[in-house]
Amino acid sequence: MPAWIRFRLVCITGQVPASMIGTDAFQEVDTYGISIPITKHNYLVRDIAELPQVISDAFRIAQSGRPGPVWIDIPKDVQSATIELEALPEPGERAPAPAFAPESVREAAAMINAAKRPVLYLGAG
Repeated sequence: MPAWIRFRLVCITGQVPASMIGTDAFQEVDTYGISIPITKHNYLVRDIAELPQVISDAFRIAQSGRPGPVWIDIPKDVQSATIELEALPEPGERAPAPAFAPESVREAAAMINAAKRPVLYLGAG
């Protein structure tokens, strides 16, 4: 398993102006496309109004379930835009652990105990 999979990381990068994305502009790099195979989720923010929620969601996603990196790419015109907020979104919080039924655990334990050659495949997420 690659080391980056286990890290709670939010990576924020800059990009050429949104109108120039996909035009092979000077210093344009398809960071969104490059980051797809190595992130849990990635964002290309095209409107400043999306940014507060994207940042909150990115931190929540990075730490929920199996930890992993989230990428936020912000075009230059979005970086220099202004926004007025009445309130900031709630900070990204880890989702509560899923509930489980104790009876299901007992049933699984009974099946394992009754198996002639049990195989347990366990992981970290």
